[in-house]
Amino acid sequence: MPSKSTAQKRLMAAAAHTPGGYGGVPHSVGVEFNQADHRAAMTKALRKPASMSPVDQVSKDGGN
Repeated sequence: MPSKSTAQKRLMAAAAHTPGGYGGVPHSVGVEFNQADHRAAMTKALRKPASMSPVDQVSKDGGN
């Protein structure tokens, strides 16, 4: 499950990178959240449409 807020993301990252956990959050839970945040960011980046180059725009418009 990805983090719901920036504060939660930071807390889970701290728990993931501290061997004994952090702020009452176990290490394993922090690792799980950190991995889910990473997967969500990668999915979002892959779904973003790539910008078209000027050559592609000309060929799409029919050369006009």
